[in-house]
Amino acid sequence: PTKARTISRFFGKPYKRKIGNVTVFEVSTGEFILNIVASMGHIYDLVINEGFHGVKVEDGNFVPIYDFIKKCKKCGEQFIGLEFCPKCRSQEFYSKSELVEAMRKIALEVNSIFIATDPDIEGEKIAYDVYCSLYPMNHKVERLEFHEITKKAFLQAIKNRREINLRMVEAQLVRRIEDRWIGFELSQKLWRRFQNYR
Repeated sequence: PTKARTISRFFGKPYKRKIGNVTVFEVSTGEFILNIVASMGHIYDLVINEGFHGVKVEDGNFVPIYDFIKKCKKCGEQFIGLEFCPKCRSQEFYSKSELVEAMRKIALEVNSIFIATDPDIEGEKIAYDVYCSLYPMNHKVERLEFHEITKKAFLQAIKNRREINLRMVEAQLVRRIEDRWIGFELSQKLWRRFQNYR
């Protein structure tokens, strides 16, 4: 949200509007009228209640199962695939599905979509998820890459738009699955070994 606010202020005082719980900053660059929305990190994550730590094997293929990330309104715990918080059992939570719904409404209003997540493999995976979520609403989706939050860097990124780098996305997919398969399994073994279940 801070980056979205900062970028919107490069071009004067932005007009703010709400779509559900999502804040949209609207501003003109002179060439474009931008509707800026923060993704607030990942939208989807591997589920924990299907397959082996979120990955099924079907016909010899590994199929990762993703769902919207949810955040408990009471304790702040993030979770996936459940309809209640695993920590405090509350059924009051915010789902990233609300963010996607708001972005889809905006996607129907605009000519082009620019995705400006961080320029690393994590950011590329977030960009890919946004792309997949919005492409059915608007086929003109492009990636912006900049390494500093300045007006000059942002305008340069708009001039040098590119496609999503699928090799980086694949690298992040493998990294996340490895984290689940190795990290989760190893953690459970260590918890049993040292009898620490917190």
